[in-house]
Amino acid sequence: MMIERMEALDKFINEVDFDQLWDGFSKTKYSLYDEKNFCLDGKIGVTDERFMGNTAIKIDNEYVAIWDMRTDHGFRSDEYRQKR
Repeated sequence: MMIERMEALDKFINEVDFDQLWDGFSKTKYSLYDEKNFCLDGKIGVTDERFMGNTAIKIDNEYVAIWDMRTDHGFRSDEYRQKR
């Protein structure tokens, strides 16, 4: 389920014109996680003490935005598109 959610999110995020949001703003690496695992670049890993909240952490010397799937209260990209 986590990989499928990442694929859907990737598709949605790839449609965003980040420069329109903020000049020079760009997509960065991100990861979804739950109490046991995280998904990054299509691969599953085991969470550790760094995974707390929705923030950014260093993974392999690179900052990665992280999102706790347990805080996702039903946002769906198809519903968002319809409201725009």
